[in-house]
Parts: sequence; structure tokens; C-alpha cells
Amino acid sequence: MDRVMRVGSLVSFLLCIASFTVSLCKGDLYVPCKEHERQALLLFKKDLDDPSNMLSSWGGASDCCNWISLEGEIPNSLGNLCKLTAIDLSSNNFLGRVSAIFKSHLSNQLESFKNLRYLYLSNNSISGLVPVSLGNLSLLEELAIDNNSFEGVISEVHFTNLTRLINFFANENSLTLKTSPDWLPPFQLSILTLSSLHLDPSKLPAWLKSQKHLSTLNMSNTGISGTIPIWFWNIYSNGAYFVDLSRNQLSGEVPNIVSANWPKQQRFDPQVSGILIDLRSNQFNGSLPLVSSAVSTLDLSNSSFSGTLSHLLCDRSDVPKNLLVLHLGNNLLTGEIPDCRLHWPNLIVVNLEDNNLMGKIPSSIRDLLSLRSLHLRNNKLSGELPVSLQNCEQLLLLDLGGNKVAGSFPIWFGQSLVVLSLRSNQFHGAIPYKLCSLTNLQILDLAHNNISGTIPRCFQNLSSMANTFSSEGLTSIQFLDASFSVLVFLGSPTQRLQFL
Repeated sequence: MDRVMRVGSLVSFLLCIASFTVSLCKGDLYVPCKEHERQALLLFKKDLDDPSNMLSSWGGASDCCNWISLEGEIPNSLGNLCKLTAIDLSSNNFLGRVSAIFKSHLSNQLESFKNLRYLYLSNNSISGLVPVSLGNLSLLEELAIDNNSFEGVISEVHFTNLTRLINFFANENSLTLKTSPDWLPPFQLSILTLSSLHLDPSKLPAWLKSQKHLSTLNMSNTGISGTIPIWFWNIYSNGAYFVDLSRNQLSGEVPNIVSANWPKQQRFDPQVSGILIDLRSNQFNGSLPLVSSAVSTLDLSNSSFSGTLSHLLCDRSDVPKNLLVLHLGNNLLTGEIPDCRLHWPNLIVVNLEDNNLMGKIPSSIRDLLSLRSLHLRNNKLSGELPVSLQNCEQLLLLDLGGNKVAGSFPIWFGQSLVVLSLRSNQFHGAIPYKLCSLTNLQILDLAHNNISGTIPRCFQNLSSMANTFSSEGLTSIQFLDASFSVLVFLGSPTQRLQFL
């Protein structure tokens, strides 16, 4: 409570202002204070009567992100602010029912709030129903009620006059979005996030077809079922960024992930953000879809896709591909990994684990010069590990566990390796001393192979195994979750090699 004060006694002093913001650093105390935010808060304090000196921390040379934040019920007196165009109460500890705040004002054609364009209530503990009268805020462009405790139903009437609405954030509430199959929304959205809401009916809403400028759509964990319609990829603008339909019960085949609205890149440009497609953890089946060169991340894991990888990886249309992350793990894919050269030169993460792939790892893997994480665990791969893999000098993680890869222990691994798992294969021979040159290695798992000979004493020089893994420079690639103990697995899971 030492960094928290109640806002009720403050807001009654704020009359006829254009914008009201009480969100400190968006709730992130690790983000340094921005000067314009500092000045705004000092200006806010200047107009207040604070006889108890509760805002004494607001000033001096201290970081404004450490100044007192606000909690308690949002006061009814907020309704007295007559010329508001923006209200930002996000990332505080507010609670109570939102209807109590606006009760006397939203019922009278919102004359007191006719200028409101931005309403941010995110990341609080606000409960109750979403007032139907919000639909009368005809100038509203952004509405954010996400990460609260709202309940009940949002229906078409909530959006009656929201013709200017561009961004709507409602995820992580106990809400149901109920619309009729023939509803035509009055708005054109750019961002729509409904994650963990319930949709009624429980299918991809038909009204999405009317949207022409979507850049971000999040309907993950909403309980939707049925198939993805052919028109679905055409509702996104050429500035599309993120599509998340993960953790649902969607089924059938996924239509090719291409759109006439998406720009075709003739060459890879790291300054251009590609589209992130997340369809993991559904019930899709059939062949893998083709993918536009505009897509940078594709996650189709944890489903029931079948057939071979050739349909996707050897597609020559719309090349070169600009995909950076490909996750096809935990499906029913069969056949060999195709030797398709130069189609996917920018891949950083490839995850094909937990499928039924067989045959050799293709030598064309040498073309993936940016590859940092390769997951091939639990397949039926055989043959020897291709020497061409040494061309992947940026490789940090190599997981081949649970296959039938054979041959002597490789000695050409790149110096960048942090995680190496060859568990449950058919490698044989002695462990080469050159392995001790992998100074960045933090996990080494060689269990359940045919390795013989002595354990090199230089293993004690693998000092990185005593350190916590650092993913500096890999903020967008999360393939490790925990700190690593000083263990080298060489036999059964109970055997540990320790140096005294």
C-alpha cells in the first residue's frame, strides 16, 4: 500500500479537461519513465488539492514509474468530466462495476461524453456487465476492456453507433460475444482481440467477411469449431501483422494461407515485419497449406495434418519465402524431409518433432545459414548426420532425440551450440575431445546410444553448464524455458557425471 493511493478524492477536482490518464508506465515498473509522461503527471498533480501530501513522491529526480499508483473503485465523479476525448485507467488496481461509473451519463444520449474517442480500462479488476449504452459513443475509435472481470453478453446493440471504432480489445474476460449470422457491423476494424471469450454461435463469425482492413485478429481459446472458410485470408489488409486462432476446435483442411492483399517481397527485408499465423492446438487434418511469402511465422503444431512435407516445402510459387519460424510439431506427417534448395533461406527456427518422418536429413540444410533452433525429436529419421550442417554456424539448439540416426559421434559442431540432444539414437564410438571446445554448451544429452570408451576429462572445462541460459538477441525465439543444471546425460536418466 506504500506505493498506492485512492483516486476517489482526486477526480472530483478534474473538470472540463480533454484527457484523463492515470496509467503509470503501463503497469511495467521495469520500463523507464518517459519525459512526456513525467510532465503530464506533474501537470496533473499541479491542479490537485493534496492536503495529506499523498503525492509527495511525484517530483524530484525519481523515476515516475516508481511514483504512487492508484487503486480502489473508480469514482462516480469521473462522470463530471465534461469534455473528455480520452480516458486511460489501464494497468492499475481498479475494481467495481463499470456501470456505476457511467450510470447517470450513458443513459442520456451521452451528452457529457459526446467527444470521447479513446476508452482504456485494460488490466484492472473491473467486474459486472458491459453497459449497452457504450454503443452510443459515436466518436469512439478505440475501446480496451481486456484483462478484467467483465461478465455477461456483448451483443450487436453494444456496437449500434460505433461507426468509427477501429480497435477493440476484450480478451481475457468472462464474456460472451453473441451475434446473428446476418449481422453487418457498422465499423471497419484494424485490431480485434477476443482471446478466451466465448463466441455464440461457436464458429468463425460470418461478419468478419465484411472487414477489409484487419491487421490483427486474436480469437484464441474461444471455443470455435468448424472450418476456416476460403475468404478468411482476404479480410486482412496489406499491413496485416498477426492472426491467432490457436487452442480451438477448428477442423478440416486449412485453405492456402495467401491473399491478394498481401505484398509480394522479391527479397528478404529484415525491416519489414511479416505476418504471424498461429493455428496451433486445433483439429485440422489433410495436407499442409501453401504459404505466402508475406508470412514470417507459421505455427501449425498440435493438430492432425498428414501427408508429406513436399507439398509445403517444395512449393515454387511466390518464392523466395520469407518465413523465419516454422512449427509443424506433433502432427501425423510422413515421408522424408524433402531436399528443396533455396526456397526457405531465412528460417531461424524449424520444429518438426513428434511426427512420423523418415529417411535422411537432407544435405541442403546447409542453405539455412540463419538457422538457430532445429527440433527433429521423436521421428523415424535414419542415416548419418549430414556434415553440411556445419554451415549453420549460428545454430544454438539441435534436438535429434528419439530417432535412428547412426554413425560415429560428429566432431564438426559449430561453436555456438548451447543445447545438443542426440538421445536415443544409434551413434557409436568414443566421445571426441573436440566436443570440449563447445564452450557455450549448457545441455548435452547422449543417453541411450552405443557410445563407448572413456569420458574426456576436459568435460570439466564446459563451464557454461553452470550458468543460466541467456537468450540475448533471441527475444522473438523462445525455445527454452528453464535454467540448466550442471548435468551431462550419458546413460540412463539416473546417471549423472559430476566433477569434483
